[in-house]
Amino acid sequence: MDKSKKVYMYAYLFSFLVFSGLFVMFVYNKISNDKLKERKENAKINNMISSWNYKEAIDSIEQWGDKKLDRDAKLKLLSAYLNYWNYFHKEDENSKKAIEILDTMADDYSKFYYYGYALEIIKDYTGALDNYNKWLEITSLTDSQKSLFKNQIWHVYDLKWEFDKVLAFYDEAYKLDNNNDNALSNLGRYYARIKEYEKAKQYFEKALLISTNLPLKSEICFWLSSIELEINWLTPDIDKSIEYARKAIEFYPEYAMWHLALARWLYMKNNEVNNKEIEENIKKAIDLNPNSYYTYELSAMHEYDKWNMDEFLNNLQKAEALIATDMILMDNQRETEKIVVNYKYFVFNEIQKNKKDKEKVIAFLNNVIASNMWKSLLKQQIQRFNNGIFGFIWEDKRLKDIINKLNK
Repeated sequence: MDKSKKVYMYAYLFSFLVFSGLFVMFVYNKISNDKLKERKENAKINNMISSWNYKEAIDSIEQWGDKKLDRDAKLKLLSAYLNYWNYFHKEDENSKKAIEILDTMADDYSKFYYYGYALEIIKDYTGALDNYNKWLEITSLTDSQKSLFKNQIWHVYDLKWEFDKVLAFYDEAYKLDNNNDNALSNLGRYYARIKEYEKAKQYFEKALLISTNLPLKSEICFWLSSIELEINWLTPDIDKSIEYARKAIEFYPEYAMWHLALARWLYMKNNEVNNKEIEENIKKAIDLNPNSYYTYELSAMHEYDKWNMDEFLNNLQKAEALIATDMILMDNQRETEKIVVNYKYFVFNEIQKNKKDKEKVIAFLNNVIASNMWKSLLKQQIQRFNNGIFGFIWEDKRLKDIINKLNK
């Protein structure tokens, strides 16, 4: 082989080796960068889910297009779909999407959990219980996992309004894992419902102390803010309720219910100095969830305080119109709430018409005291500073007699 051919061959070999090396480095860097990008995407999505930014998480995962989702990605998407319903009321749409994904997955612990949850959302309580009970057939479950299952089984009975079965499952969930913050908060809700407020407060405070879940801590603060109004009910610590409501917003500011709670507790201060903040929080609640009937009901009561009677009526009408689609309400609550809204208009309007005639007002209150709806409305007003809309007759002994009847 002559010299020129050898030089050419060595040059070709050298170029090939350099190109091969560069190609290997390119492929290696590409794989490394793809893995780094995937880790960053996963971390970003995990952060979205943990901070309740479910819509962003859904959009991000769905943008992967036809890319086959692995099990971890599917679980993230399921969590986003179902929790987005839970807090932002995307009911049928997200449940159906979740079930389509679940039908592609093998039976395991996570599938039973999410399938049960998806069925809860569309009110298939029998199907949900079947899935949750399948969990308990898994022999390798830890006590913490069993605690989670018992808690969810309780949740279905709670949704079915079978309250006689609720406590047993809550209690079992707590005994299996006394650091189960969900079981603790659910026990708190159970005891609050049966008006054992001091006991409820103990469970909520423990849950708040041990939980690292900011959305749950936010919800617990909301419950604590409500309980403060039930302890010493004639002289509640409204400032303490406001403090807890502010903490709920601090833990998670993008949930309408917390802003609504703060507006309501500020309303109870019965001081026009709070008007601006009340209205700001009502507006924020409407922006976050425009389908909440109670937001407009509270707005109506606030407008009544300012003697804006047209706005009072307008907001009550909006509240009534939204009851049918407000996903926070159980089906068997809707008709009752329509009656409450109309009854509130009747009572407030009657008080306004006869405000200068105490005799008529007292006679009216005595006539309606037998109604449970009236008792609830009366209680809400007398808990307010200076007794709300009844402040002008608070010193009348006959009103005290009416209040005494309230406790019988």
